[in-house]
Amino acid sequence: AEISPNESASMVARAFGALVALVSLANSEEERLHVRTAYNFLPFENWDCVEVNGALDWDDIYSQILEGFKVGETRRFPDFFLADPVYGKFFGNAAQAYKECPLGSIYIILLYTYALLTQGADKNTVVQQSDELISLLRLYPMFLLAGSRWPIFEAFHHFRDLHESMASKAESLCSSIIGKTGIDWQHLKTVATRWADEMLAGLEPGQGNKENGIAIKDAVDKIARNPREMGDAAQDECPLGFLFLATTQAMASAMRLTGAMEAWARAIDSILGDLPYYLIAGAKWPTYQVLAMFSSHSKGVEANQALGSFQADIHRWAGAHPISKRFRAYGDLRLARNELAPFGINGPAFARVQELVAASTHEWYANLAAWRQSQQLRQIYGSALDAALTTMRADTFPERNECGYSGVSPESCIQRGCLWTTPKKTQTAATLEPACQRALPVRKVLLVTFVWGEKWARLVPRFIGWMNKLRIPAVIVAMGKACRTACQTAALALGGWGTGSVGCWDPYQNSKGPDDEHGSILQRHAMIHLMLHLGVDVVAFDFDTFLFADPRKRLEEIAENHEADILMTRHLDADCLNMGLIYVRASVDTARWYLQYLSWLHLHPYEREQRAINSLLKYTQQQVSFPPQDMPRIKALALDDVNEFASSRGGWMGDWQKILFFHWVNPTVTRTYWSEVKITDIQALYEAGLHRGTDLAAFGWSLGRALGAAPEGSLLSTVRAVLEDHKIAELPQRQTCW
Repeated sequence: AEISPNESASMVARAFGALVALVSLANSEEERLHVRTAYNFLPFENWDCVEVNGALDWDDIYSQILEGFKVGETRRFPDFFLADPVYGKFFGNAAQAYKECPLGSIYIILLYTYALLTQGADKNTVVQQSDELISLLRLYPMFLLAGSRWPIFEAFHHFRDLHESMASKAESLCSSIIGKTGIDWQHLKTVATRWADEMLAGLEPGQGNKENGIAIKDAVDKIARNPREMGDAAQDECPLGFLFLATTQAMASAMRLTGAMEAWARAIDSILGDLPYYLIAGAKWPTYQVLAMFSSHSKGVEANQALGSFQADIHRWAGAHPISKRFRAYGDLRLARNELAPFGINGPAFARVQELVAASTHEWYANLAAWRQSQQLRQIYGSALDAALTTMRADTFPERNECGYSGVSPESCIQRGCLWTTPKKTQTAATLEPACQRALPVRKVLLVTFVWGEKWARLVPRFIGWMNKLRIPAVIVAMGKACRTACQTAALALGGWGTGSVGCWDPYQNSKGPDDEHGSILQRHAMIHLMLHLGVDVVAFDFDTFLFADPRKRLEEIAENHEADILMTRHLDADCLNMGLIYVRASVDTARWYLQYLSWLHLHPYEREQRAINSLLKYTQQQVSFPPQDMPRIKALALDDVNEFASSRGGWMGDWQKILFFHWVNPTVTRTYWSEVKITDIQALYEAGLHRGTDLAAFGWSLGRALGAAPEGSLLSTVRAVLEDHKIAELPQRQTCW
């Protein structure tokens, strides 16, 4: 950054006054947040400050950051510094900026500290500035700093060579004599540097010098023999070396066995709180390099630009890699706390939830439609409500219950799996209900799915047509221009907001961002959370699935018979619940439970939704980091994955009379063409179901039964082969989920 001496002196004077106030403000909030103990943050904080424009336009700041990371012919290395006016504007209103965006503020202060250092400011000025920065950093745990979009650890890694003067002091903290742990710290440091450099080279799995990783694992194993005793000894022998080992283990456990991550993360926070950043950087251990890699693990390619080729083995798949769908950021959750829980999260709010649960669909719609019209809502929130309200309204129309045709007999009606009813004397021609009716759920149930990416857009109109044919109310969280346009166009053509079964919601429609086709799994959970707090049961499922019939009545019966709150699918070859489909019965307890689950999932972007739900429901022995405490006790149940709610993992037993749902789960080894295979399979099923010659009513509104009964050589028999390929002769042994 080009800052003149006069500008620097003037800015320093303003900065110190602002920083003193900031540290005082931050410290006053520390007790409320319990940052250094339980990490008990308020739910759904917008740590990325997406769409926050007050003291600064934080989206614009982030755009400048990404622009500086771009390298090419004119720039060989990322440029971390921001334009000069940013610093002046920030320090001119630092307290307000910090309230708006604490982590973004820390990042600007960090850059300004290095600007002073590179511009030759006097030592006392730099030290004082550094002390204030350290005071702010200590307020936030490592995983939060790493999880935000602000590249704090990437910046420390980038500027590490500016602290070479600290090398001798750092060296004195690390014994050259092999001590109680048996670790040769000098050798480990050399190995660690080689290993970290290979990690940034973008190698494919299996490439590189395996001996480096083995040496690091050997050092960790020596500590693991007696974690308390050897951990204390390691910190005495070489605190900076132990810090490096802790960062590697935090990153490794965050990628897989996250239950082990918490202890390492707390150790890192403790050491980072004791050792100044310039000493850690000057020690030449690749600690900030590993923390920067940890920071980038849950993020897309644009956030990785500051780390060269890190995760290139994933990003070169151009979004098709199975891990890509797990990338998420704090800013992905576009609804605010008061929007996700419209009536609040206190006692009276949950009493309102209970009232809405008990209301009929007609009463529910009349109540909430009037409430919605009386509110001044953000577009993103209003469109989410509208999508749900209109589809639920359409589900109240009597003709949607019809199962048959004019003149159908009671016997034919029952053969179709439907119910014969006698019209009530009080009914008029306008309110007359069909005599032959489909078996529908008693409770209010909304289906929710989510999709993004151009290659999936061609399935969106087919899904909407299928939901209309089955007469099921559903909301598609259709993210990105391709899927959003396909959804809105098809929904309008098939009934629109008045009578259509499907509503569309894109939380990113009016957002600024580098990628218009961006999506996030958090948005499915946002819609589930919202509907539970509005008293509606939810069936949420992945888009790489197919519904052979309306599952609502069957799910309601299973939950009722087993007194279950949550029903979920599984893989036939594994013992854990799968997020391919989840049914949640609305109640005060499930609204409270989901509040804690989603706020925790949002706060920990490295955690996986499926592993977490197994752990928090206590369905498996899997563990997660920093689990929420005192969650309501609710009952979860696995659905029949042998025939009813099946998947491609493990296969199914082939009972066409029972199948309701099929999920194309990624194989153990996923090939690049797998997504095209499943899209083609799912498209074939939609087209068979939507074909004008397919009489669903004749088969109890089940395409599965129609496929099973189809004569050889017919259209349906050809499509039947799609699922026949996944049939198995005997049940596989279930494996333990990791």
